[in-house]
Amino acid sequence: ANGSEAGGSSCCSTADSLTGTGTGAAVMQLEEEFGSPVLQDTTGQTPCLVLSLDAAVPENPPLGSAERPTVGSSCHHLGFCRPCAHAFGKHGCWNGVNCEFCHLCIPGELKRRQKEKRALHHAMKKVEKLQF
Repeated sequence: ANGSEAGGSSCCSTADSLTGTGTGAAVMQLEEEFGSPVLQDTTGQTPCLVLSLDAAVPENPPLGSAERPTVGSSCHHLGFCRPCAHAFGKHGCWNGVNCEFCHLCIPGELKRRQKEKRALHHAMKKVEKLQF
């Protein structure tokens, strides 16, 4: 039998390690590993980790900066942006930082995506004709 079945300590059990070191030491160990957001339970026996989404999610660069020139550029790094048709045009985009379209995409990206979308639709129609 392994150690946990025989009543001994287990090498994988967190309960064994917490009782052996004491609650105060366990809290300090968690604070060292994860930072300072470690709180104790209301009973004072079980430390718990409090996660903060504000700390986990990085802030967007300021609007109007080189990394985020427009509102529509916010999701460029994820590939969910929609390129602005006027950003690289003769007169440029008149919406400025309030433009809902991406100004980080390279020139010609809008045309490339349109061409890709048309090719996909064309291929889907061909497949539909073959199936029926």
